[in-house]
Amino acid sequence: MSTATRTSNPAWQAEVKWERRYLAMTEETIEGAMVETFDGELVERPPTTRWRKAEDGETVDKWLKVSDCSVDVFRPGGERIRFGVNRRNGRHFTFTDPRERTAGTAGTTGPWGTLPALRAAKPRALTPTGFKAEVARLIGTERAEEVVRLLLE
Repeated sequence: MSTATRTSNPAWQAEVKWERRYLAMTEETIEGAMVETFDGELVERPPTTRWRKAEDGETVDKWLKVSDCSVDVFRPGGERIRFGVNRRNGRHFTFTDPRERTAGTAGTTGPWGTLPALRAAKPRALTPTGFKAEVARLIGTERAEEVVRLLLE
C-alpha cells in the first residue's frame, strides 16, 4: 500500500484570452437638416461628421485598435466553449454564452419537413455571478471565482 497522495486535475480547464484586432474606419459626413428652435424659428443645422466601419472597397481613413477578451472553457483534445467578455462604459461587464446559437434545429420542420426551420437563438448574456454558476460545474468553483477576479483587475 502506498502513502503517496494523488491530486486530480479537473476534466475541463479555463483560459482567459486577449486578442487585438484592427477595424478599418471611414469618415462620413451627415448633411445638415432644417430644425425648429424653441422660438419656433427654422434654422439649418450644420453638417456633422462621424466615424463608421468601412465596407469592402471603401477608402480607409484610419485604423481603430480593438482588444477583445474571451474565456475559453475546454477539455484537452476535445470540446471548446468560448464565452465572450463584454465591457461597457460605466457598467459591469457581462459574459456572452454562445451555446444556444450553435444548437441544432433537427425536428423543428415538422414530420414532413414543410415548416420553416427555427432561427438560431441570440447569445445569452450572463452576469459574473451567473457565469460562475454556469462554469463551476465544469471547472470548479474556485477556478471560476479566480477567472472573474482576474477580469475585475
